Formats: sequence, structure tokens, C-alpha cells
Amino acid sequence: SSITNSAFSTVMPIAEALDLDPFELARGNLVQIDKSKGSVDVPFFGSIAAGQPIESADAEGTFPIPATLHETYPKAFMLRVEGTSMNRVLPDGHYALIDPCDEIRTSGQIYAIAVGDNAATIKHVRVLGNGLELVPDSDDPTHHPMVFDYADEALPEIRVIGRVVWHCPPVGK
Repeated sequence: SSITNSAFSTVMPIAEALDLDPFELARGNLVQIDKSKGSVDVPFFGSIAAGQPIESADAEGTFPIPATLHETYPKAFMLRVEGTSMNRVLPDGHYALIDPCDEIRTSGQIYAIAVGDNAATIKHVRVLGNGLELVPDSDDPTHHPMVFDYADEALPEIRVIGRVVWHCPPVGK
């Protein structure tokens, strides 16, 4: 099967941010469906920071999600949340299902964002007049919003990886 330009525009930012093979993502070779269990194994790409941006990790296998979620978000993948800056909604160690996208569609929702070359974080994202604000949701008062002004010449490249559409605790918690 051929890979369309639309697939590449969706896949490339994710592949670059997570250091993955874009051809495998675009072909959909990373998703395995087991309808007998009512679940779908989606790609699990390691950890993402819920704190200061950290380097994103390589794929570590797959993670089962309810089949109905896969029907709604067929390109989604899982990331493990590390850190406490989002602990009111995404506690440290929880898993977040990310629906890939390349823009903020709804200000205030939770997104996975790549900051700079290989760093990624997960936060509420507010769209500002000329930039973005990454807003924590934490019991820890030392976590502060990060504002990125598009007029700042030293601004690192900011890329949207995707929107958090579901999350779950680790198995056994």
C-alpha cells in the first residue's frame, strides 16, 4: 500500500519527536487487534514528562486499550507519564492515550508537546495571541506555567505531538 502525503503530515512530527521509523507508523504496522479480548494493542512509545520537558523515549512495545477507543482514535498511541506537574489529572506513572495531531484544536485541553529537538512534555495548552502557554495541573506549587512567545527569536521549535484523549493507571494500581 502507498503512503499518502496526509499520512506523512500526521506521522512525521510524531516520528521525529519520538525518534521512530515514520514508515512503520504510516503503514499502521505497529497496531495489533485482538477482537476476542475486546482490546487493541496500540504502540507504546515510552515516557513523556509531566514536569520540565525531557527527551522522549523509543518504542517499548504495545499497550492494550479498549477496542471502542481504537475505533474512535485509530492512530492513537500510549505514553507513560513521568513527573508530578499534571498529578491532579495524570498522576506519575499513569498511561496517556495520545491522538496524533499537529495543531492545538481546543485551547485548555491536555496535549503532548515537543519542545526543541528531542524534548517532550504533557500539559494543558492555552493558545495565546502570539504564542502558547503550557499550564501544569498539580498539587505541587513549584510547577509553574511555561509561556512561549512566537516573537522571541530564541524560542525553541514547538511541535504538537497529539491530544490526550484517555488515560489509565498502571496495571495493579
